[in-house]
Amino acid sequence: MFNVATPAQSLFPGLPRDVSVEIVEHMDVEHLVRLKQTCSLAEDYVAAVIHTRSRKLVDAHLQSYDRFVQMLDSCGAVVGGIGALYILFPYHGRPPFVDIFLPDHSYDAFMEYLAFEEGFAYRRVEPGSDTLPDDDEYSDEGSVDSDDDIVEFIFSQQAPHPALSTKPYPHGVSVMHRFSHGDPNEGAFCINLVRSTTSSPLLPITSELHTALFNYVSPRDFCSSYPALIQSKRALLTPSRLEDYRVPPKHLRRGVAAWARNGWDLAVLEVAYPDGGPCHGTRSTTCGAATRYFGDRYCTRGTVTPARTAENDTRACDNTITVVWWRGGLLCGPGCHAQRRKLVPGARMCLRAVAEGL
Repeated sequence: MFNVATPAQSLFPGLPRDVSVEIVEHMDVEHLVRLKQTCSLAEDYVAAVIHTRSRKLVDAHLQSYDRFVQMLDSCGAVVGGIGALYILFPYHGRPPFVDIFLPDHSYDAFMEYLAFEEGFAYRRVEPGSDTLPDDDEYSDEGSVDSDDDIVEFIFSQQAPHPALSTKPYPHGVSVMHRFSHGDPNEGAFCINLVRSTTSSPLLPITSELHTALFNYVSPRDFCSSYPALIQSKRALLTPSRLEDYRVPPKHLRRGVAAWARNGWDLAVLEVAYPDGGPCHGTRSTTCGAATRYFGDRYCTRGTVTPARTAENDTRACDNTITVVWWRGGLLCGPGCHAQRRKLVPGARMCLRAVAEGL
């Protein structure tokens, strides 16, 4: 995400440099991580393409991209949501907004930066409103009736429940603000700030609408938690955001419908897919009983800066703390977890050394 120039040397012998650049620019995070393990030149290419995608996402709307990245780094913030999805899987398209997740202690500093240095106007996003950051994949308009019809089709085997009258922020979220230079409803670019309830900016990501949003990109590293599902354009809805762990509440139906219209195959359980295969319980990637954490063996993860640059950087990314979660909700079968059919979802901060021993 920091400024990294594309190397002057071609990465692939026998091909022009421009062709090498074009090939790498079309790679998703799985291919980038494999590529960067081959040689130091490949690491430079990967760092450069992450920087290029990040700059394309926000540069046109900021007075200084470098200052923006500096603030992300000093505040311990990460780009998450659809913005991270675009950076790591560019074929899903560039969104008209960016979600930034911040630790509790540095949220105010980043707010002041956006308001006073960048000149953004802002407002608080209320819980349960139709404008929460994960409600829409793109500015995709549609009638309420058509949205409800799509959701009803997706969940045709499940009876809808009435919307909750009081809707707190999702787990791990303290408050959210939306910053923009115009009206987001009229297509103006905006930045959504999400304040964590803890010192980890990753905790709120575990309450995103579905698994395709369980990604982050920081100035120093990146991580995708469900890369195989994303590559097949599938996503599992987060049970803690659903009513009775099955049905999206009224205020989320427009967002669910927007993702469906954009070709995403949404489900509650992976075994619901025709080729989902048997569930392996706690050893599964997606089962509600499985304990996951950012950086585990199912994730695709890497550093942004080239290795030789990182060696001379005293501000290396702190990886001692991570966030552990289990999706919970409806389980695939009685064999998933002690014969239970439901499990209360959960997420919490954890020492990485402890998480690796789970």
